[in-house]
Amino acid sequence: MNYQIKRNTEETQLNISLANN
Repeated sequence: MNYQIKRNTEETQLNISLANN
């Protein structure tokens, strides 16, 4: 469960980074 949350958080951060460029 914690791993899934961590992975989702990392993917969200990546998506935000891509959207800002």
